[in-house]
Amino acid sequence: MYKIIGADGKEYGPVTAEQLHRWISEGRANAQTQVQSEGSTEWKSLGILPEFADTFVRIQPPPPQVETINAQRWAEETIARNYQIEHCLMALGFGGLGGRGLSKSGEKFGYLPTRHNDAIFAILGEELGFAGAVGVILLY
Repeated sequence: MYKIIGADGKEYGPVTAEQLHRWISEGRANAQTQVQSEGSTEWKSLGILPEFADTFVRIQPPPPQVETINAQRWAEETIARNYQIEHCLMALGFGGLGGRGLSKSGEKFGYLPTRHNDAIFAILGEELGFAGAVGVILLY
């Protein structure tokens, strides 16, 4: 039989070793919990008593907390993933049938971060239009 001092500073007991094992597994007592064995006047930490040492070894850490879904961050990440594609499609659409003219692309100057490699066809489509884009495909 044991007496313990709880987290609230109150003395509890007498309690059995089985009850203490249960409290440890439930997280109600830990290795720093002060315990007094029956017949003793000395308070000791629960973790230094040999009859409870194996209990603390078996305790698994709590499972990791699942991150809550942040709708704003999720929307920003989704938009960021599709940003290049959306602006490539907009560039092709702005070109229309005849195009805006060489070096008159609006998307090229400020909206497409990789316009010189990933989006070169979209820029050609905006500047030369549908007819120019079909011409580039036929030349290829």
